[in-house]
Amino acid sequence: MRIISLAPSNTEILFALGIGDLIVGKTIACDYPAEAKSIRSIASWVNVRDMKFLDELKPDIVITSGYLPECLQEACTERSIHIEHVNPQSLDGIYNSILQIGNSIDRKIEALNVINSIKQELKIIKKNRPKKKLHVYCEEWDRPPTASANWVPELIEIAGGKSFARSGIYSHEFDIEELLKFKPDIIILCWCRFAEHSHSQTLPARPGWDKLQAVIHNHIICIDNSLLNRPGPRILQGAKAIQEVLKNII
Repeated sequence: MRIISLAPSNTEILFALGIGDLIVGKTIACDYPAEAKSIRSIASWVNVRDMKFLDELKPDIVITSGYLPECLQEACTERSIHIEHVNPQSLDGIYNSILQIGNSIDRKIEALNVINSIKQELKIIKKNRPKKKLHVYCEEWDRPPTASANWVPELIEIAGGKSFARSGIYSHEFDIEELLKFKPDIIILCWCRFAEHSHSQTLPARPGWDKLQAVIHNHIICIDNSLLNRPGPRILQGAKAIQEVLKNII
């Protein structure tokens, strides 16, 4: 089987299922595990224009996540190439997408094993939650400030915090008054293009943000976005990173 993965999360799932060697094409953002870097990059995650790669790589299946360009769908239909599309917005959605991908490539047992492993590890993380439940605002993007939703609020709750955003909906903009009312103890930044703590210095300059206790006390932490924003097996590492932040602040 020849597979094209058009999302970093899908690539990580395929490797977790033990069939990374079947991937013949990926996005430029597919950088984990290390072996993925040697696979040919044929597009960005949300920008697929030139369909020549379909004729060159001759995939049996193209796996997409979150975004399915109409031009790609048409090109695959013309060539009788199967598209498997997943769009998780919650932890259950992640589990379902792993199973869906596993079923599509005859790896159902492996998919169930990965799902069970994630669930067991999350149970352990949940047991280790700090006693004090801190309020957590997690930000996926800064222009404009966008609250991390989807599955991230569930990871925050499992780690032992109370999330500003709720699970099961897309990440979204919000009114600063909502955040002031929520009174976050911690702000976690997981911007997709930055990981350095230096960028947290821009937050006090936002209108109204200088009133937040998390900003006043500089309780602003950066977490690698790939651990939180990619709906795949490494959400475990994301939950652990959040829990470490909570324990360090307490």
